[in-house]
Amino acid sequence: MAMAMNRPLAAVALYRRSLDGNVEKPAEAWVALGWAYHGLQRFPEAIAAFREAVRIEPDEDQGLHGLATALKDGGDAGSAVEINERRIALNPGNALAWRQLGFAQATLANPEKSIPALERSIEFDPKQGRNWLVLIMQYHLADRHDDLRRAYEKLRSIDTQFAAQYRTSHPGAGEGYFTGARGDRFERLSCAGLGARILGSN
Repeated sequence: MAMAMNRPLAAVALYRRSLDGNVEKPAEAWVALGWAYHGLQRFPEAIAAFREAVRIEPDEDQGLHGLATALKDGGDAGSAVEINERRIALNPGNALAWRQLGFAQATLANPEKSIPALERSIEFDPKQGRNWLVLIMQYHLADRHDDLRRAYEKLRSIDTQFAAQYRTSHPGAGEGYFTGARGDRFERLSCAGLGARILGSN
């Protein structure tokens, strides 16, 4: 799997060759091929590969996770929502499925639906820096300023890099912004660039 992430072109060739033969675990090979295509941002091929993995093993979370992620990143967040809801039905304690559901709903500009999913994911795994960052952005869009400050402080305690990304992306993030010294008069966050980078991930 690491090869699919770090050397996607070589991984595509390798996994295509293995699938042309008599591979021992075909579903895993299709998943690896899907991530290789995903790394190249060739989302139609990634979706097709993940769909094949799901066809072979319909309830295996690796294939469903890859399919949901590729659908979201390929522009079909609505279908990604459906896949992640299926993953949650199979395993209600799946923190990654809740996170991806929240990401998909955020991509659809539904903070009222993304926030509960992201909060649920954090209940199961509270040390997800990327999740906290997206949750902060969703709190901001929903004008939930107290929750935003609380979440930002939590993010700073677990992942300073993601906290810095949020702070530097905000044009009005001066002294006192996150502590409430400026009251509740928040400027609207323009998070298109940051949001695309964060949400376009698994």
